[in-house]
Amino acid sequence: MLKFNPERNNFFLLLICTLSILGCKDNAKEDPQAVLPPPQLLLSEADLPDYERNLDHAGMIEEWSEEFYHRGMVTYRNVCFNCHGNPDHPGSIPNSTKFWQDKFRQGNDPYSMYQTLTRGYGLMPPQVQLTPREKYEAILYIRETFIGEQNPDQFFEVTDSYLESLPKGDSRGPNPQPYKPWAEMDYGDYLIHTYEFANTDDPPRGIIHRGEPIPNEDFRHLNFAYKGIAIRLDEGEGGIAAGRVFAMFDHDLLRFTGFWAGEGFIDYEGILLNDRHNIFPRTVGKKQVENPITPGWENPATGDFADPRFVAVDGRPFGPLPREWAHYK
Repeated sequence: MLKFNPERNNFFLLLICTLSILGCKDNAKEDPQAVLPPPQLLLSEADLPDYERNLDHAGMIEEWSEEFYHRGMVTYRNVCFNCHGNPDHPGSIPNSTKFWQDKFRQGNDPYSMYQTLTRGYGLMPPQVQLTPREKYEAILYIRETFIGEQNPDQFFEVTDSYLESLPKGDSRGPNPQPYKPWAEMDYGDYLIHTYEFANTDDPPRGIIHRGEPIPNEDFRHLNFAYKGIAIRLDEGEGGIAAGRVFAMFDHDLLRFTGFWAGEGFIDYEGILLNDRHNIFPRTVGKKQVENPITPGWENPATGDFADPRFVAVDGRPFGPLPREWAHYK
């Protein structure tokens, strides 16, 4: 039998999903009461990479930790959320399993969930891009976030006897590869966003993870460009994300926020980048020149640089300069 090659079989997975969906619609059209045959695992064991036959499943489950959980959260957001969602935002596929309320269709123990991720089941394609550790990280996140408290009937208790029953092996499989499409994309030579102009060695930011509304935070000491245009200055392929020398222009105030240099461009923290909430990307590297948050041009009526803009309850001014003062085109 041919070995399954994830790099060459994306069409195969798409075809399975399409045919499954079409089959469901046809059956329903012919007989709304028709009982469909139970779904099956889509890939056989012979289709899997060789390392899948020598995995230490019990060892990976025993390694579950807070760090494991947080890595699983990232994997869930990047790979699983779009289809499965969460209680506040259900996924894009109506009949995808809602982990916080549904009964599991192919087993609710960690190894059965691993088989679903690895081999696919029903309308769910195999997640061939994930390594064994990434799959078990996502499983831990799903168990702890959705099943444990919200769907306790489906929570499987992991015991020593259960771990002893799992297939034996001594491998963890290949190491996970960094998955950061937001940092690898070629955006061109500039990128418009809200930025915090900072140094790599600045103190870490406090991030509020829960609670609505979010309490006001005092960011007046930070240099934000709310309508910042980051520009790559050095030559080379890959656009601004691959640059090493940058400038930033703030078109609210028509000011050059500053210049900076270093590898990395920004930290890519933000809802439009790596899906992090309540935070904006920070510049990465070393500031070379920095201007404060003041108008970049003097007031034509008074000759001064006093900021006339709206001041929010947290003490920060927002919005553009008055049109009669300056206007960005």
